[in-house]
Amino acid sequence: DEGPVLRVSMDGDPWQISLPRGGLPLPALERRLVEEAIRMHGGNKSAAARYLGIPRHVLLYRIEKYAIDPEGLKP
Repeated sequence: DEGPVLRVSMDGDPWQISLPRGGLPLPALERRLVEEAIRMHGGNKSAAARYLGIPRHVLLYRIEKYAIDPEGLKP
């Protein structure tokens, strides 16, 4: 049984995420968002940072924090 659905509209672009009833570990969610942004942009960290709306140095900090291998995320 899924939990509530979070609906968000960013610049008129609606999206949603199902929230699990058992809890949502924010660090795990943040890691996955960073990984997916990097993957979506073919490993381009500047483009991934722009997509996430954060400065590149913040993205680099999170890559280091979560021990993400951007090269392993390229298609």
